[in-house]
Amino acid sequence: MRKKLRVLVSALLILIFFKIHIGAAVLPESAPPEQAGVSSSFLHGILKQIRVGGLDIHSLIVIKNDKLILEAYLDPYTENELHNVKSVSKSVLSALAGIAMEQGVISDVDAKLKKALPKYFEPTADTRKADITLHHLLTMSSGFDFIEHSERAGKWFKAKNPVREAIALPLTSTPGERFRYATINTHIFSAWLTKAAEMSTPEFAEKYLFTPLGIEDYHWVQDPQGIFWGGTQLYLTPRDMARFGMLYLHKGRNQEEQLIPERWVDESTRWRHSVDTHSGYGYWWWRIPASDGYVAAGWGGQRIGVFPGKELVIVVTAANQQHARYIFQQLHAGITPIDALDD
Repeated sequence: MRKKLRVLVSALLILIFFKIHIGAAVLPESAPPEQAGVSSSFLHGILKQIRVGGLDIHSLIVIKNDKLILEAYLDPYTENELHNVKSVSKSVLSALAGIAMEQGVISDVDAKLKKALPKYFEPTADTRKADITLHHLLTMSSGFDFIEHSERAGKWFKAKNPVREAIALPLTSTPGERFRYATINTHIFSAWLTKAAEMSTPEFAEKYLFTPLGIEDYHWVQDPQGIFWGGTQLYLTPRDMARFGMLYLHKGRNQEEQLIPERWVDESTRWRHSVDTHSGYGYWWWRIPASDGYVAAGWGGQRIGVFPGKELVIVVTAANQQHARYIFQQLHAGITPIDALDD
C-alpha cells in the first residue's frame, strides 16, 4: 500500500493523489510559493519524487523570504510527531555554548576542559589533555581516539559513565591539530555546561532558548550518570526544528529578543575545517562549499539547512540518509534568490 503525503500549505497546487490539509502555521505566515520566488510546479515535482520513488522521507518544511511555502508529512507522521534529530542536537549545543558565554557561565572558547571538569582527569593522564579547550571540542579537534559508528563508539554509548570514559581515552593527535568527528566532544560539553550553569542541559536550554523560542514539546535522554546526552538523543518536532533554523537565519534574533548573540551565529557557522571535497565544519555546524549556507545534520537524514543568501530554511526528517540528502540537495539547488514570480 502506498503511503500518502499530507501537505500543509495555503496555495500550492498538488495533484489529486496527495491528501491535503490546510492549517494555521505555527511558523511564518503561509503563502503561495510564487510570492517567495519559487515555482509551485517545482515543489510539486519534489513531492512527486518522494511519493513515486518511495523515498523514506518523514517530513519536509521549506521557508523562503519569511514565508512558509511548503510543509509536508509522509503518512503516518504528523506535525506533532517528535523525531530523534540525532546530531542536529550538536548545533543546538552550539547555540547553548554561545548563550553560556554571553551569560558568563563559561568564560570564552579558550576555557580549559581540565579546569572545568577536574574530577575526570587522572594524575597519569596524557599531559596534552590539559591543553584541551572549548574551542577544540567545538571544532571536533580535541584529539581523542574515537571514531563515530565504530565498535568503540558502540561500547561507549553503553558505558556507565560516558563522560569519564571519554576523557580517559588516549589522544591520537595534539589538541587542535586534526579534525575528527566525535559525539564525545558534545557530550563532554553537556557535562561541562551542567556543572558550570548548576542546572541540567535541557533546563538551561528551556530558560534561554526553548521557552523564548516557543519550543514546549521535546524529549531529551540522559546517560546513566544523569547527564543529558550532548549531541544526540534530542527529540523535536519538524516545526520546532524550523523555528531553530529561522532563529539562525535572523542572526539569533526572535522578534524583538536577541536569544543568541549575533557574533556567535557568525562565529559558530564560519568555515573552520575542510572535512572533504563536499563539506566543511564550524562550531558544531556543517558548511557547504560554494554557498553561504550551513547545515545541522543528523544520522538517518535529519537536517536543518540555513541559506541566508536565499533567505531560505529547509527542514527534513527521514529514515534514509541518502534519500534525505538527495531531496535536500534538489531543494537547495532548485530554489534561487528570486523575490517573486508571476501567479
